[in-house]
Amino acid sequence: MSENLFDGTLLFITFQSQYSIPLSKITLLITINFGLQLIIDFASAFFIDKIGYRLSVLIAHLFAALGLISIAILPDMMNDSFMGIFISVLLYDVGGGYATGE
Repeated sequence: MSENLFDGTLLFITFQSQYSIPLSKITLLITINFGLQLIIDFASAFFIDKIGYRLSVLIAHLFAALGLISIAILPDMMNDSFMGIFISVLLYDVGGGYATGE
């Protein structure tokens, strides 16, 4: 099983109250979070052998940092705050998947 680099479950509850996002969309984010991270875990095993460990660690940290930075910025910048959070989740999932797939 995959371990999350950033377990944002409690943070999602904060976003629910701050941005008035329905609980159904919050659970969708959590489901996508775990599902995408598992897919990246499995796929990264093939990519790591081809691109090397050093580059894969760099990719993992880059995407995780981009996701965490964007989760602080995108929801307020976009008209639909849910889409800002969704894009951020996708970014840090790629980083988390690469980090645990190594």
